[in-house]
Amino acid sequence: MGEESALEYKNMELEEGRSQWCRENTSFKNIKSTRSRCWHSNVCSIICVTLPLFLILVIMLSIKTNQQDSMLRELETKADIMTSSLHTLQSNLQQTEPHSQQPDYRELTEVKSAVTNLGASITSLSSKLHAEKEGSRMTVLEQSVINLTHSVNALSSGLQNTVSRHDLKLKGLETTIINMSSSLNTIISRLQQTEGRAIAVERSITNLTVSMNALSSGLQDTAGQQGAKMQELETAVNNMSSTLDSVASKMQETVGQQEGRLMNLETKADNMASSLNSLSSKLQQTDEKLLTALTNLTAEIMSIKHSKDKITYSCTENWSLHATSCYLFSSNKLPWRKARDYCKTQRATLLIINNQDEWQFITKNPVPLYWIGLTDELNGEWRWVDGTPYVMDKSQWDAGQPDDWKDHGLGGGEDCGNFSINNRLNDDHCTREYKYICERTATAD
Repeated sequence: MGEESALEYKNMELEEGRSQWCRENTSFKNIKSTRSRCWHSNVCSIICVTLPLFLILVIMLSIKTNQQDSMLRELETKADIMTSSLHTLQSNLQQTEPHSQQPDYRELTEVKSAVTNLGASITSLSSKLHAEKEGSRMTVLEQSVINLTHSVNALSSGLQNTVSRHDLKLKGLETTIINMSSSLNTIISRLQQTEGRAIAVERSITNLTVSMNALSSGLQDTAGQQGAKMQELETAVNNMSSTLDSVASKMQETVGQQEGRLMNLETKADNMASSLNSLSSKLQQTDEKLLTALTNLTAEIMSIKHSKDKITYSCTENWSLHATSCYLFSSNKLPWRKARDYCKTQRATLLIINNQDEWQFITKNPVPLYWIGLTDELNGEWRWVDGTPYVMDKSQWDAGQPDDWKDHGLGGGEDCGNFSINNRLNDDHCTREYKYICERTATAD
């Protein structure tokens, strides 16, 4: 029950951690939204201040332009009146030209000239007025535009600075939010891992509970079985106790019989000791006789050896002499059995190596692929052709030989011995045709 309560408490902590993360995440979103709204509010305030100023400036320009237009219209009206008066005077002048000799002609001419000059002055004044009007309007507009441009630039610079500051603050807030989101994601991942471990532990506890219940049930069954077995053992022990009593009585009888036999054996041992002493003395006498005979035999052998050293030996043509033996190194090739039979026709045998001196004589010259009188085809044991057992000496064989190789396709294994190309012994199939070495006793001269 305590473990189940701990698991429930762990699950409650996990749920509370998730809720807290959701609330914090929501608050970070609200902060970001609030910062964005403040930034937009500042921009709107700046725009609201700038637009009325621009509208006022446009209205003032339009009023001043209207005033100049009204003054220009008045001047144009006066010029039109004066122009019409001029035309009237010209007409009157034309009517009075036939009467140029009258006294008023000079005065009319002067009036006409004055009117002409006045028209020119009015035209010049009108053009100047138009130019001044356009120049004044352009100057005012340019100055207004310049002032407005400076104001807009100042407002734009302030706005950019404000936006830059807000951007920096927003970037800082975004970085903080990203870092906190990463931390929260890490915490959530750890919480999920902890939750998974808690679930695994809960499953393990459930499995252990099931196993404990099964073990408890099995233990009860085992206890019942053990009780029955204990009763059987008690019965068996009682039976064995009675059997041991019977065996003990029989052992006592047997011990008595064995003691009697032991006494008889001791008597026989004493008799055998006396016989052994007698045999020991006889053996000592025999040893002395054998030693004397051995000494005589050694002297006889030495005498024979001295006489043998004086004997010379010889071999027939094509046979090589060594010590007291002759050796034929064939030039033709035969299977092992035919080579053996041919040597017999020469009153010889296939080569039998009896000692190290003979081995050195044979191998001092290259003798590759020569049959010798060594085989194991009868009983699997290597023997010389005269039946003498071969004492295995691995130093005389090629590495890994003899191996009784059977994959040559000739049937059976390798049961006959020869010299390999390395002047070492090798086993080979007896049907292969190689050169051979025959050996026989040399002729004493």
